Amino acid sequence: MLWARVWAKATIPDDPDACILWTGALSLKRHGTRRPVIRNGHRVVAVTRLVCTWFHGPSPTARHHAGHTCPAGENRICINPRHLEWQSPEENVSWRSAR
Repeated sequence: MLWARVWAKATIPDDPDACILWTGALSLKRHGTRRPVIRNGHRVVAVTRLVCTWFHGPSPTARHHAGHTCPAGENRICINPRHLEWQSPEENVSWRSAR
């Protein structure tokens, strides 16, 4: 089951507001960014999108990203559902610039 595989590869802290760190595979994306990924059948999918979908429902549009709102700044390997939200590309850039 995908749910169990995702959480088996996460370091879950005692504090529910702390980042949940992904210890599984990372995929190289644009500009050298590494993103948490997992294989789902024949596809490799972004773990942040899975977690955001599971906890916040489907993406409002295909353009929306699972954006990080980690209290200590953007932590790209964080998969804590409290730190993820659907963001438009403009909102995502705005969050990133604000940090």
